[in-house]
Parts: sequence; C-alpha cells; structure tokens
Amino acid sequence: MLRWILILGLAAALSCAPNSDSQPTDMLSITDTTLVALREFRKEEKFREDMSVFYPGVVDETSRVLYETQVNQLLDRLIAELPTTPSRDYVLECFRELLPAFDLADSEDQDQVARYMERVMDIVGVDDSGGLLNQWRYGFDPTPAP
Repeated sequence: MLRWILILGLAAALSCAPNSDSQPTDMLSITDTTLVALREFRKEEKFREDMSVFYPGVVDETSRVLYETQVNQLLDRLIAELPTTPSRDYVLECFRELLPAFDLADSEDQDQVARYMERVMDIVGVDDSGGLLNQWRYGFDPTPAP
C-alpha cells in the first residue's frame, strides 16, 4: 500500500513539473541596461515631427505636451515597477490603461502611440502585444486564433 502511495505521489509531482513543451514564461529580464534605455527614451521629446515615418507631429503644443506627459507617466511607472513586476502581462496591462487616453487622437498620433509602445516592448523584451495594439488601433486582431 505504501508503495502505491509513493508511486501516486511521485506521478502527481511529475505531472506538475514544467516540460519543454509548455508555454514560454511571462517573466522578463529587467536589467540596469533596460532601465537606462527606458530612462533615455523618457528624456526624448515625443509627438514631434518625424519624417522617417512620415509623422507630421501633433498640431498644437498643448496637446503635444499632454500626450508626451501621458507616455512619460507610463515610462515612469515601468521604470519604478518593472524591477519588482517583470512580466509581459504587467507591461500589456499598463498599455491597456494608457491607450484609451488616445482614443480621440488623430490617426497619425495614434500610429505614433503604437510606435512608442512597440519601442517600449523592444526595450523590455516583449515580443508581441498579443493583438492588443492592433485591436486598439484598428478594431481587430489579424492574428489567427489558436
């Protein structure tokens, strides 16, 4: 009887162990270099003309400053909290909270917000937004469902 209990216990323990076929981890590797890159990005002026992506910049300075402040607040939050909450889900949740602030922005400005979010993803090591940016920007996620 004791043998069966040990065998069942071992089988249960092994069934909970991760295997090579399991989903990749949500955890990010947030290093000092990552935080420096986020801080450098924060220092940059945002929503200015950028003809490398055919972006004309925000029309009025009041809106430009407001938009820049909103993106910088996201960066401040990530700089402060990613060292203790280094996960893809956390980054995307921060995006979900920010994006509605730009729902009424001009389409060019929304495209620029998406580029800024993609840049953040590149810095922190998030491979994709899981359709979040496409859903926000275009109203659908073009990636096929699993």
